[in-house]
Amino acid sequence: MRENEEKKETIRTTDIHLSAYLLALGYTVTGLTVTRQLNKDICVLTFEGASLEEQRMSYLSNRAKVDPVLYQKAVNRIRDMIFEALDKARAQGSIASDGGEV
Repeated sequence: MRENEEKKETIRTTDIHLSAYLLALGYTVTGLTVTRQLNKDICVLTFEGASLEEQRMSYLSNRAKVDPVLYQKAVNRIRDMIFEALDKARAQGSIASDGGEV
């Protein structure tokens, strides 16, 4: 690996606020899976990129810093993505206990 290339990391999460934080930082959602667990429909969002684990730890340890306007827009975008995926999965009847990519 070259010196200026950063290691690509992957994070999968059901945390809407962590997802919004990552989105506000400029990461993109690379996958969204809908699954059913304990009679609830669950969306798992996947992010890929450099320094994801570092950003996740900043978020979990209350050291995260992000523009509040960008964060609020990101929360709304994540919610829209989740509701759209749930609606689509329910309409197709494709929510299974083992999950399904939407």
